[in-house]
Amino acid sequence: LKEAGFAWIVTDKKAWLAEEAPMSSPGRDGTLRKKKRGRPRKTAQMRAEEDERLAMEEENERAEMGLRNRPIRTKWMNMLKQLKEYKETHGTLEIGGEETDENLVALRQWSKNQKNLHIRWRQGHDVGMTQEKVDLLKEIGMEFPPVWEDMYVKIVQYKTQHGNIDILPEYDPILAAWMQRQNEVLGRHLQGKSTRLSDDQAMRLLALGFQGGR
Repeated sequence: LKEAGFAWIVTDKKAWLAEEAPMSSPGRDGTLRKKKRGRPRKTAQMRAEEDERLAMEEENERAEMGLRNRPIRTKWMNMLKQLKEYKETHGTLEIGGEETDENLVALRQWSKNQKNLHIRWRQGHDVGMTQEKVDLLKEIGMEFPPVWEDMYVKIVQYKTQHGNIDILPEYDPILAAWMQRQNEVLGRHLQGKSTRLSDDQAMRLLALGFQGGR
């Protein structure tokens, strides 16, 4: 082979052993064997993030297939059951801020999230909320804050019937309080301050006769 031109590479055995040592261990026969690298253990946060990622991927796939009526997940149903049991024990769905129990803190946050998701869902966002979930939450006594569009429609109907928007608390206390709140928010919006009111909503309120805090 040397006559044919082959060249031999001489390796430094000690250097090779030093390089391989962290990955190798001697076997019973004295030969080096590579250690199997174990997979890093997943923390609770890592598992939660993975579950969330998988859930989002599943929702996106179902959305692409046109399957908007997603089945309710077992975890969601378990939280609903816990909230129902809490009401049966305490007579209310409102979990006080003084509660420090880890499970109750998580349940309180979950309950709050359902109300926030309901608002976004009614605004047309695909956030995982469904009519079935809303009905189940209402069955155990959860009340949702009024949706802007629904309240606006009520005011339009009132003005069509009465020719004005002078809605008194005696007529509809919830609607009257909502109007007062919107008038205050509109005033800040017209002053250029940051509010949740969109320009389109502000124009529609002005067209109805709102004065914007004046």
